[in-house]
Amino acid sequence: MKFFTNEVKVGIVVAIAIVILIFSAFIVKEGEIRGFRTKEYTVKVIFNFVGGLKETAPVRLAGVKVGQVERIRFIQEPTTKVEATISLKEAIQLRENAQFSITTVGLLGEKYIEITPGSLDAPIIKSGATLIGKDAVDISEVFSSAGEAMEDLGGIISSVRGGKGTVGKLVADEELYDNLNAMIRNLRDLSEDVKEHPWKLFRKGKEKKK
Repeated sequence: MKFFTNEVKVGIVVAIAIVILIFSAFIVKEGEIRGFRTKEYTVKVIFNFVGGLKETAPVRLAGVKVGQVERIRFIQEPTTKVEATISLKEAIQLRENAQFSITTVGLLGEKYIEITPGSLDAPIIKSGATLIGKDAVDISEVFSSAGEAMEDLGGIISSVRGGKGTVGKLVADEELYDNLNAMIRNLRDLSEDVKEHPWKLFRKGKEKKK
C-alpha cells in the first residue's frame, strides 16, 4: 500500500515552497529582516520643492542609509508646501539643528534625503517632530543660470574684440600693446642685471649721496 500518492507528494512540495516564500518575504536587502525590523520612529520634514523625491526613497546620514521616505503629501500653511514623513532607526539620535537636504546621486540620478548631523549640545529630535528641510536644486534653474553666464561671457568677449574697456583697448591698440611689451622687457632686463651685478645698487646709492 502506498502511503503517499503523487497528488500528496505534489501537495507537500507546494506546501514547502509556500513556507520558503513566506520566510523569504521577511528578508530584505542590506541584511535586514522585514518581519523583525528594528524599532523605528518617524519625523516630518517640510519642503517648498522636492524635485521628484518619491516615497520609499532612502534617507542617509553621512552617506549611510538610516531610513526611508514613508509618505509625501501637500499641506497648506498658509502657502502650499510638501510634507515628507520619514522613518528612522531608533538607534539614530538626531539633534534639532540637524539639516535635511534633498540631493541626487549624480546629476540626474535618484533623489534621496541626506541628513547633516547637528551639534551634540542641541536637544534630541523626538518622534513625530516637524522640521524644515532644504529644498532640492531645480536643474532647470541651474541650466538657465549657466546659459545666462555663457551669454555674459560672450558679451565680454565681443567687447574685448571690439576694443571696448581697458582690456579691449589693450588688445585692439597695437601701439599701447607694443609699449606695454617694451616696458615688461625693460623690467625683465633690469631684474636680470640686478641678479648678476647686485653691487650696482650700492654704487648708485653712493653716487646719489655725493
